[in-house]
Amino acid sequence: AREIRRRRRSTSALFIQKTMEEDAFNEAAAQSSLLTCAFNQDGGCLAVGTTSGFSVHNLHPNYARTVNRELQGGIGLVEMLFRCNLMALVGGGPSPQAPPHRVLIWDDHVPKEIGELSFRQVVLQVRLRKDAIAVALRDRVYVYHLADLSLRDKIYTADNVHGLLCLSTQIQDMVLACPSVTTGHVRVELYGLRKTVLLEAHESALRGLALCNDGSKVATASLKGTVIRLWDVASATCLREFRRGVERANITCLTFSWDYKWLACASDKGTAHIFEVEPSEDKEKPEEPSSITQMLFSTVRRSVEGDAKKSVCQVRGVPHPKACTFVAEASNQLAVAGWDADGNGVLLISEFQPGAEPRRIGYHVLCHSAVIDESDE
Repeated sequence: AREIRRRRRSTSALFIQKTMEEDAFNEAAAQSSLLTCAFNQDGGCLAVGTTSGFSVHNLHPNYARTVNRELQGGIGLVEMLFRCNLMALVGGGPSPQAPPHRVLIWDDHVPKEIGELSFRQVVLQVRLRKDAIAVALRDRVYVYHLADLSLRDKIYTADNVHGLLCLSTQIQDMVLACPSVTTGHVRVELYGLRKTVLLEAHESALRGLALCNDGSKVATASLKGTVIRLWDVASATCLREFRRGVERANITCLTFSWDYKWLACASDKGTAHIFEVEPSEDKEKPEEPSSITQMLFSTVRRSVEGDAKKSVCQVRGVPHPKACTFVAEASNQLAVAGWDADGNGVLLISEFQPGAEPRRIGYHVLCHSAVIDESDE
């Protein structure tokens, strides 16, 4: 029995190490006290997990750190439920608050954990909505009722190293999106209709996945990271493609705006691209080439890039972005959180307009590099 436990610990340790090695910003993350960051469902708050606890930061109308909890260990995953007192925490870092195969249900009014879910695998992602909690493991997804933590559903997936999992939050009947058992495909569960929709999204493995708040649209990206596809759930058809770039990139975040007008994509290239989900007809019309040279150039470019739409704006300033969101109750503002070049946890808020350079609204240091802190001492 002891040998089996040792093997399980060894397997978990190797898996965590492999995941960290595959992370695009491993070097910056390794020297930082920032372990994770995630925005809440309406884009109004940012939850930050560090090697010594977690904090919550309000984004609008004024930036402020509203919660700061010092714990005995690190938090590797943190998920808020809008702006209420309930949160889901998973231990992480060199000295985790709890084993990484446990999900702690945290009540910040107490403040302490009021429940937990335990698994045999490392927890890769947790999603919350008002009536449910979903947990992504390496090869399956569990769905529980939030009220009593009773099991509602179990879904098997393909190898889901990055813990891709999404829940609808705006409608009463839950919609869930996760990888299917077939590599590159997406499974969408419509619980209100008791229906499963399968999307043949990509030929290679999935790297990014986003579900709009009402569950009607899905955005996907593969390991190549060059093209983002927008899908209609009801008809299981691809509505359009967006071109992030021609070079490979690791997609770190995909997110819709609350009004479905915009789609943002962050990658290890240090750029957050903003796409217009439904461009106007005037913008769709291509300009007529005025010369033979321009005509040839246009033909070559279309053969390389295809008909995918380009981003209308690009936000830079966070070298290693981890998460991004459209700020709630703010017009055309994008927030990007991650690591800077020195390993500090940072937050950038920018105002954008199609075809124009974004304007910086705020830049905040969430936590300092652990390496810098040690040298200062």
